[in-house]
Amino acid sequence: MRVREQQGNQKGYWVTVESLVLLATSFLFCIPLMAQDSSFDKFGRRVIPEIVKLSDDKRIPENVYKENDSRSIGESIVSRVAATRTASRYSAVPFNAFKNAQLHYYFSFQDLKPADLSRRGILNIFQVEEKDLYNTRGARQLRHRETANKLAGIKIEETKSTTDEANYVRPKYVGLDVNLGKELEFATEGLDHFGEAVAVLKPEVMLRATYTAFDSGAFSQGFPGPKREVRSLTEPFLYAPRGGSSQYFEAQVWGELDLRDIQEFLVPSGTSSRLLAQLKEMGLPVYQYAEVRDFGRYRRIRDKLLYAGSLEKQKALEFSLRMSRKSLRGQQSQVGQCSSLFTSLTN
Repeated sequence: MRVREQQGNQKGYWVTVESLVLLATSFLFCIPLMAQDSSFDKFGRRVIPEIVKLSDDKRIPENVYKENDSRSIGESIVSRVAATRTASRYSAVPFNAFKNAQLHYYFSFQDLKPADLSRRGILNIFQVEEKDLYNTRGARQLRHRETANKLAGIKIEETKSTTDEANYVRPKYVGLDVNLGKELEFATEGLDHFGEAVAVLKPEVMLRATYTAFDSGAFSQGFPGPKREVRSLTEPFLYAPRGGSSQYFEAQVWGELDLRDIQEFLVPSGTSSRLLAQLKEMGLPVYQYAEVRDFGRYRRIRDKLLYAGSLEKQKALEFSLRMSRKSLRGQQSQVGQCSSLFTSLTN
């Protein structure tokens, strides 16, 4: 049996009764999830009660990974960090991360090819196989696991599968490029050792990022106390030792990080036409950068536009990436399933 609906001069469309029943059933099934989706903090981050209400050093319940995607879990972890922060022993400088900073992922073309960055995204060591070309697992894995748990203040599930949601949740480490003047009184150096190219992340990624005024690897040695010195980027102050220095400000991005989260690329002068062509295939703007050391802080900033980008290429690759991620994991969150079902039945 079919029901036909005509709206003015618009083309009519057919809807099967079976589809209507399925739509109604799915709506009832998804009501609890939709209600949960309406819970956000004042910055727009997802707030998953099982995470934000979790006591210190307790493990995230297994069902959280099944019912939520890694980005939402990441936002909830950062929201919890912001809510449970304590007074810092560092000096505080007024700071708006969205205006005064960017997240920079430094990489080397020798280690990470543009095609792999497009296909795989930015990974942590828990997301690569032991025989993977980009694998750096081994003794470092235990340290990274301990560091992530201390940064979050809670424990993330341990799993050997590279495609489990828990390993997508674990942080990816990037540089926090700070554009402040002499009022910061803090010098940085060393990010350039991580590679000659930079993927500049979109501002909204800051909502699920924390930062430290040094390499967070120090947390695995217990110094300094993570509760005291790990902060969210939505705080109105930047914390750093007055008159001190560090290799860099490190940011930790929680949840999946891929092409959808990249705003543009910065490359050095003399980058080959072959590499530029590969970057252009992603459809994102490409700039040649200039190196500056204002106020004792090393930075890479836009200099010359090499490619303006292509929205069509971006959308095509983003769609392909979403499909490949679903296929790779063999599952998707219930929230995602409900969204897809509504879309397919109502279009």
